Parts: sequence; structure tokens; C-alpha cells
Amino acid sequence: MPSLLLIEDEGALRRELAWLLLDAGFDVSVAVDAGAAIARLSDDQPDVVVFSTLIGDGARKDAVLAMRDRSPRSSFLDISEARSHLAHGLLGPSVDGRNGDGAIDLPLAKQQLLDAIADLLKDGD
Repeated sequence: MPSLLLIEDEGALRRELAWLLLDAGFDVSVAVDAGAAIARLSDDQPDVVVFSTLIGDGARKDAVLAMRDRSPRSSFLDISEARSHLAHGLLGPSVDGRNGDGAIDLPLAKQQLLDAIADLLKDGD
């Protein structure tokens, strides 16, 4: 069963996304912010890290880079600031044995999220 780490600070959205992902057959763990995610990544190496809100924009790059250091083989799926992260090189194609990354601009459709995760998992095979 593929494993996912979901990072979302808004409780209702976090619960809704977690249930959607669990129902789709994923092993899901959750974190409310980048600090909690980084701590969790010290113990777990999920197949995909899904995030919408990490922390304030000024420290987003540092947070993504820190998570990459903790989980170098995970794919990262940004569902909030897609254009920004792609433009700044935080997300990209498969390199050095790690899976590629993805991004979805808001508003988010449930099937779009599941399809993006499936694509990332397929790229890692």
C-alpha cells in the first residue's frame, strides 16, 4: 500500500483529504505544518508528500528543502503554490534516484488529486 504524508494546517480540509486518501487505499499520515512534517520524516519515508500549506511564504523554500533532505526518495505534490514552486526549482522531474514531483493549482478536484498521486507513483516504478 503506497504511503503518503499529508501536510495541511486547516483541520476540516486535513480531515477531508485524509479520508479521501484513506478511502482510495493509501496509508496516510498527517502533519499540521512543516515542523511536524520534518519531525515525521525523520521516522518515515513516504512515497509521496502532499502539501498545501507549510508555513509563511518567506520560509517555504527552506521548509521544502529540509523535507527533501529528510526524505530524498519521496515525491512531493504541491496543491497550493504550484506555479511558484515550479518556477523556483523546488519541484521537478526525477533526478538522482528520487521520484519526480507534481503540482496542482487550486481549486482542487478530488479526482485530479488522486490522478496526480497515481502519476507520481507510476513514475517511481
